Amino acid sequence: QQSHDSSLAPFGHERSTMSEDLADADDKDDKDDKAEVSKEEFLKDFFKSFKAEEQSIRDALACVNSEVHEQLDALLLRLQALEASFTRQAHVLPAYDVQQYRSSLKALTEELAARREQLAPRKKFSFKRRNPPPVATTGEDKGYVLSASADSDPSSAFHGERLDGLENQLVIRKPGELEGRDVWLSNLEGCRIILLDRIGALHVHKLKRCEVVVAAVSSSAMMHHCNSCVFTLAVKQLRLHDSDAVALHLHSLSGPIIEHCQHVAFAPNDLHWPEVPELLQQASLGVEASAWSEVQDFNWLKRQASPNWRVVPSGKRRQSLEWQSAEEVLRHFQDEPLPPALPELMLYESCWDSTDATV
Repeated sequence: QQSHDSSLAPFGHERSTMSEDLADADDKDDKDDKAEVSKEEFLKDFFKSFKAEEQSIRDALACVNSEVHEQLDALLLRLQALEASFTRQAHVLPAYDVQQYRSSLKALTEELAARREQLAPRKKFSFKRRNPPPVATTGEDKGYVLSASADSDPSSAFHGERLDGLENQLVIRKPGELEGRDVWLSNLEGCRIILLDRIGALHVHKLKRCEVVVAAVSSSAMMHHCNSCVFTLAVKQLRLHDSDAVALHLHSLSGPIIEHCQHVAFAPNDLHWPEVPELLQQASLGVEASAWSEVQDFNWLKRQASPNWRVVPSGKRRQSLEWQSAEEVLRHFQDEPLPPALPELMLYESCWDSTDATV
């Protein structure tokens, strides 16, 4: 009897184990089904909430009529929050949906910028163009432009400070000369642009081997097709598209966004003279802003670090740009040769030689 019982015991145990395995398998299938349903529900809910907020921003944009800058700045913050929400969920969204969301955000950003230009027209300025030698000379003629000629056509698409089609020039705007106007930089090569004032939005298109310094950008910086350039900026938001070999020294309230970019180096904004905190306060940028290193690469959705950008380790950064007055800042940049040498690009190239990207 003991032998008979012992022969049944393993079989009974095996049946019990098989039953448990089947039950576990059923539970797993149920969990997988629930997870799949849960994901589908999440995607639907996210789509509904995204589209609802997108339409709400668009409707509000159409109704802006008074207190233009205040209302548009508020809508910009909502757009930034919507973009941040998308970015946080991008890794779980289907690839096709990711592209659709990006297209929607890009279109809405362009609509907001166009609405601002439509409702807040300002006298357009175009800087006088000169043809200086490729290297700055001694004395007063260093290839830089301080004056601006007015264009009275109010129907132009852009209203603000426009700098277009210059080569090997130094352009300086002193504190108080811009007074919150938007700035447009395009088709520049070998130029040094020094704007020691608060501006509205910054639009940058097709810059090559340029150095750009802007004390405070009250709105966003939208930058396209920059090649071998060095920027020092304080902004609320920065977006960089289709660019290569760019060094950014940033003070930013939100994480920078890059798309179709390579070799982009990020470091903290190191520009300082005694009036800088006041300019940051006027632009609602805050004295401290640590989001400069929270980079989002829209072309890299993997969990591994993107190969397209690096945070410059503290030991490899350039010497801080600290002076006792705005006049000292101006003298420093006036004394530098043209086109800019841009030593930062060579200095930061080593960031791609290792995985060291310590903030």
